[in-house]
Amino acid sequence: MYPLILIRWEGSLKVAELTTCTMWNGRLGHMSQSRLERLSALGYILKLNHAKSDFCEHYKYGKHTRILHSLNYETVRNPLELIHSDICGPMPERSLGGSRYFITFVDDCTRKVWAYSLRSKDEALTVFSRWLAEVEN
Repeated sequence: MYPLILIRWEGSLKVAELTTCTMWNGRLGHMSQSRLERLSALGYILKLNHAKSDFCEHYKYGKHTRILHSLNYETVRNPLELIHSDICGPMPERSLGGSRYFITFVDDCTRKVWAYSLRSKDEALTVFSRWLAEVEN
């Protein structure tokens, strides 16, 4: 898997790897160059043969900063001012009541969640009307 060179050393065989900074950088999860040099100096990895330009592109891109998304959305201050809804299904198995779908309503302000089971998607409008009447009272 890795290129090896066998070198005769003090009456026994020693395995020496062809080491490059790029190779170790990839093996160690794109570690910084200064840390690779420290591991090499401590003897944990073999001497590195590298140049500054030999370093991988992934590390350079990982050091770039990102531009934050603008937060130009209006904050919801009152309950039921903004509701998120989703229909999920069909489920592989029917529920005990025979439903294969469910619908959720999430209040953006309070984060309260309502969930209702549906036998089919065409019940969604009926369930929404019933939910709206329930929460407005």
